[in-house]
Amino acid sequence: NKATEQKRSYWFRCLRLGYQGIQIQPHKDIGTLSRVSPSIQRLTNSNRLFFAGAAAAGVRFVAGHHDDPILGFLSQSAWLSPQLGILHFNAEDTISAMCAAIGAAHAGCRSVVATSGAGMSLGSEALGMAAMMEVPLVILHGMRPG
Repeated sequence: NKATEQKRSYWFRCLRLGYQGIQIQPHKDIGTLSRVSPSIQRLTNSNRLFFAGAAAAGVRFVAGHHDDPILGFLSQSAWLSPQLGILHFNAEDTISAMCAAIGAAHAGCRSVVATSGAGMSLGSEALGMAAMMEVPLVILHGMRPG
């Protein structure tokens, strides 16, 4: 089926993007959380705190699809990533985000992918691929209230 082949081709391009993007993007040493700007340290939102922790832990690649529960994390990432030397990738869908993060992790950098609810189910095939390849990957799974 032509549509399936086009999607598969797109996901492989996302894998390459994550892999190549990390090789191009220089890494700035982030160090400890105390060296991250004070405005990040005074956060009250768990999504934002997760980003601060990821930055302090040396994450260099953040990917995600703009699902509502993780929008705080992605907006924090988009805003602060350029200042911290982190490559931020806002994907078209969760599968693309997972594939890009796997590609970046395969290139040797710490990667985080943010998703929620149904996106986690959609990304399960990519997650299975990461497990088979033994690629380390951190997944932020945001939950919808209610």
